[in-house]
Amino acid sequence: MLPPRIIHKKAELKKISEITEAMAGQKLSKDQTDYFDLLCRLIEDYERQEKERFENRQKRGNPAKLAEIRQLAVRACQHPQCAEGRLAA
Repeated sequence: MLPPRIIHKKAELKKISEITEAMAGQKLSKDQTDYFDLLCRLIEDYERQEKERFENRQKRGNPAKLAEIRQLAVRACQHPQCAEGRLAA
């Protein structure tokens, strides 16, 4: 298990996404569900920060990066236990 850490880079998002994808659809214990939810919250926090950065950059250009990050985050967190689908909106 990877210790939960704040996500700062796209590579870290990818690593966390791989973990949540592997956990998705599995029968999870309460501790595993808590861990899974925490990882999804970290993904959501990263996505929110990237959205803010994107909105600031949008004034200057580069809209493709946020779309790519959002796609990774949504795919990583589609499991029903992942914050009840908050990212799927």
